Amino acid sequence: MRNLWSAVVHDVGIDYANVWIGTLYPDLRKPDKVVIELLDERDNVLQIKEILKEEWLRPFRHLPQRFYQIISFTELNAVTRYRARVMEYSNVETSRPYLIEAQFDTLGHSLNDYPEGLNIAIGSCFSEQYDGGSVSRSYEALYNAGIADKSPHFTILMGDQVYLDVGLDSLSMETREIRERIARDYAQHWNALSGVLRNGGTWFLSDDHEFWNNYPFYKSLNPFTQALRIDKVRNIWTQTSRDGVHNIQNLKPVRTINLGDDLSVCMADFRSLRTEKKLLPGQYFKLILDWLAELKSPGVLVISQPLIDAVGEGEERRVTNYEQYDQLLRAIASAPHDVLILAGDLHCGRIASFQFEPKREGQTVGRVMHEVVASPLSNLSGPTSGIACRTMSKSSRPSTFPPRPISGIKTDKVIYPKNWIVSTEFSLRDIRYLKTRTKEHFTTLNFLKTEQGIEVRVRPWRVRETVKSTGLPKQDFPEPVVLRMS
Repeated sequence: MRNLWSAVVHDVGIDYANVWIGTLYPDLRKPDKVVIELLDERDNVLQIKEILKEEWLRPFRHLPQRFYQIISFTELNAVTRYRARVMEYSNVETSRPYLIEAQFDTLGHSLNDYPEGLNIAIGSCFSEQYDGGSVSRSYEALYNAGIADKSPHFTILMGDQVYLDVGLDSLSMETREIRERIARDYAQHWNALSGVLRNGGTWFLSDDHEFWNNYPFYKSLNPFTQALRIDKVRNIWTQTSRDGVHNIQNLKPVRTINLGDDLSVCMADFRSLRTEKKLLPGQYFKLILDWLAELKSPGVLVISQPLIDAVGEGEERRVTNYEQYDQLLRAIASAPHDVLILAGDLHCGRIASFQFEPKREGQTVGRVMHEVVASPLSNLSGPTSGIACRTMSKSSRPSTFPPRPISGIKTDKVIYPKNWIVSTEFSLRDIRYLKTRTKEHFTTLNFLKTEQGIEVRVRPWRVRETVKSTGLPKQDFPEPVVLRMS
């Protein structure tokens, strides 16, 4: 059943959480007052927040019907589950209409607070057309199962959470229609993803479909983006898309999460500020280089497109096409600790590793860079968009790295584990998908502290297949892939 309200746990820390509350549908009036109660696991009310009618904000500046607000809860306890219950105020105490609720876990001070490991879920590329609630049901089931080494503590969605450039309505040149279409796409995708967004903290990165295919480039043969050749259309589309990533997804160019001195996670937006020459403006890119140089623990770099990939051709620009790619690889090779890359975009899920030559005095073995790609959450479909379905085989996967000569980096083989690729499927009876596709999935990573550093257990979960005995999504690998970082 569709809920016109959304609750998104945008950000959690050791002692705080920020919760986005509002509606992306044009159907609702603004309530005079909304009350948000923060409860513990015994349903004790710990804090009460209010949103008054005049305090609501617009997610899209030129569309007055939709509204939101971000509520901050502070002075929380670490490694604790809380619930935020949202209700509309009523003068009659017994008739306080319930709107929606969300739950989340605060972070720990270090990995020592997670005896069975910290669990991060990742995913990308979500087309809601034929999802049918699969992603929300499977994720919610795993989150609420409370399995110590599997259930997510928080989630990172790595791009293409919405597809704003699919369908003939994208060819409209009317200002109002462009804005309404983008807002409607967000409402549909956010409703379909509600089981993810209101269960645990979620951080977002953007990729091209938060704008349009191959953004910021637009002179392609894609039939759905031809209106972008008109400056007015492109400017309105860009402005409205930016409202979405900033006001709804709460996108930041660079942000980090630290679990003491045990693990550091850096999320870098290599898409929304991309230009012809740069992935990120220099001041933001420097933050990433500094983060790598100053790592006190193994690092996790989250980006929207993988580093172990071919060089893009024409308007199909990938991170591999940019000069900053060279700088980034040299910084990873020289980092004081190993680095794990998390990425999406490919429409296939895979795991790979690369060992650099020794870069520091006294090193006998170079740094290791692991990469885990999780894509798609839900495949595009149909006679036109369905061509985006993708698979990868041993013959087509990258065999050497880097994909082009880079000063200071010796080309060598890419290392793949035994279970390296998420399963695929094809059925002549399913006319939604006209070619073999990677099975829809999200992936969890279990970070466990060891005497040698960190072990990461990687588990892809098929969102459209359920284990009858448990109600949980089916694991794609028979056993988790174990990656080691020091």
